[in-house]
Amino acid sequence: MSGKLILFLLFIGTCSGIEVDITCEYAVTEGDIFIAGTHYSCNITDQTYLVDSTVGTVSGDHLSGKSEIDVDILSITGENVYEIPDLSGIFSDIKYLSVVGASLVGLQNEHLVPYKQTLVYLVIKTSKLEIIPSNLFADLALLKVVDLRSNQIYYVHPDAFIGRTFTYIIFANNKCKNSGNDVGAYGFDGTTLDAYLEKIRTSICGTLSSDDLISKYLVTKSTLDSDTYSTMELLINSAGKIQSLEEELTTVSTSLDNVTALLSNKTSEITALNSQISDLTTDNAEITSKLANASRVISTLESDILSLNITNEACQQLVGSSNSMIASLTASILDLNSTYEQLKTSYENSNTTITSLELAVTSLNASSLQCKTDFKILNQTYTNLTVYANELELEVTELSLAAEKCLVVNGTCRFTDGTNGYTCIAHDVTVNSTNDTNVDWWGIHDSASRNDDDVTVLVIRELDVLYMPGNIGSTFINIKAITVEKCGLTKLSVGDFAGLDSVIALEIVLNNITAIEAGAFDDLTALETLNLSDNQIKALPLKIFVELPYLISLSLDNNDLTAVKSDFILTSNSIEYFSATNNSLAKIESSFVWKLRNADFISFAGNGCNYKFNVTSGSFLSFYSSILSKC
Repeated sequence: MSGKLILFLLFIGTCSGIEVDITCEYAVTEGDIFIAGTHYSCNITDQTYLVDSTVGTVSGDHLSGKSEIDVDILSITGENVYEIPDLSGIFSDIKYLSVVGASLVGLQNEHLVPYKQTLVYLVIKTSKLEIIPSNLFADLALLKVVDLRSNQIYYVHPDAFIGRTFTYIIFANNKCKNSGNDVGAYGFDGTTLDAYLEKIRTSICGTLSSDDLISKYLVTKSTLDSDTYSTMELLINSAGKIQSLEEELTTVSTSLDNVTALLSNKTSEITALNSQISDLTTDNAEITSKLANASRVISTLESDILSLNITNEACQQLVGSSNSMIASLTASILDLNSTYEQLKTSYENSNTTITSLELAVTSLNASSLQCKTDFKILNQTYTNLTVYANELELEVTELSLAAEKCLVVNGTCRFTDGTNGYTCIAHDVTVNSTNDTNVDWWGIHDSASRNDDDVTVLVIRELDVLYMPGNIGSTFINIKAITVEKCGLTKLSVGDFAGLDSVIALEIVLNNITAIEAGAFDDLTALETLNLSDNQIKALPLKIFVELPYLISLSLDNNDLTAVKSDFILTSNSIEYFSATNNSLAKIESSFVWKLRNADFISFAGNGCNYKFNVTSGSFLSFYSSILSKC
């Protein structure tokens, strides 16, 4: 066994089966002659994906409003890709698969089968592909275009394209030649598939042409017995695999060089860590130096304490001198004593007066203490009263707010049997602010056997109702249809339809609605018919209707809409009726129109893109093509 082959086996044993994290660059991509329209692509560039690897995580920043379910183009570029990764579990709608500049020497059917439910267009260019086996395109029922140009293909199994309904096969710039010329591309020059395959059968292919093994095999296939046929096929495949292994060994050698470079980088990182350790050692030395400085400061303080002791001794000497002075002063005091005796008499005479004054002062002090005590009590009482007043003020404010919220507006009903069921026709109700939405619905039923639970239809028409009234669902628990007409509504908000999960038809028409909050309709989980015509709606939030799984009829006529987005409705919605006539639509997303493909009626009349479809008068595909080409 050669040294290169040993290295190759070691490399595969070490690296195969690893989990690879994929990074996508997401982009919006325009189609070409094979796949028309606008598409959303995941572009994977310069990543390594070895044989038998598995996909770990898939990361990347999606464009606004996009997610994995919108991706229909997968583009992979890079020479370190040895096998096509299986991303079908992440991207379930891949129609266009492109691999460019890779190392797919041994491409097999198992690498394409994960995309068999959706794949239409396969491109493998400049990717070192050498052999097209008999079952490479098996089970790919939707595949129409195969572009294999600029590879190293020297062998094509005679049954590789038989029984298929390809539109185009592009085979230029490979080793297979026909009379010195490239085999070319089926589907562009008008040749039939049989004639094109005959060119491949009679071509001269790569290094095996010296013994004409390929040509002999293709020409005499029908004359050989099954054992000879199988043996020859095995020889051909083995020859191709040997050449593939040689090129893979070269690639492995390059990969080993890359590993060596990586080890060199790690060595540099270790050197950098050693440098950081050296810096920490230097920092430790600086700390040691600072501790030495602190020790010197302590020594200085001890010296200052000794100096203070010396100063204390000097002070004691001064005390001795002071004692002498005290003795002298004592003599002076004795001299003054006689004077004191003389004054004592005068003091005793005035003592009676002083005693009287002291009694008066004592009385005044008692009165003062009582006043201070009384003042403290009054001050504390004032403080307590201030706190209590503040608390009362807060309670009054809270009660006022609660009272505003508890305001109840009376809503009077005239009950009647309508064409759609037992109906409450509202009158004498006014909702002018968000504080008025708590409506108490009442009225006299047309018979003693009827009550609010029998009401299935509510009609609010030509009343002063600027906000959606509340308590509808709690009063009429079996309500199925609501109409609000000519009432001056200006906005629909989250919570307006709380408790109305039984409603299947909602008609809010001839009002002044200009804005709708995201999630406003989320409580209407059973809704089937929605009519928002004759308002002033300029734009709708993304995903505004996605929480309405049973929606089949949507009317947006006579508004100011400038766009309809694909994200407005679910792909699973079975819309049967859609109308957006007389808006300001200049361009319509083709993906939104495609979601309406099961509808019986579609109308964009009265817009910049003026088209209308009725299932009884034309084909949806014809209508869809017109939208794609002109809108």
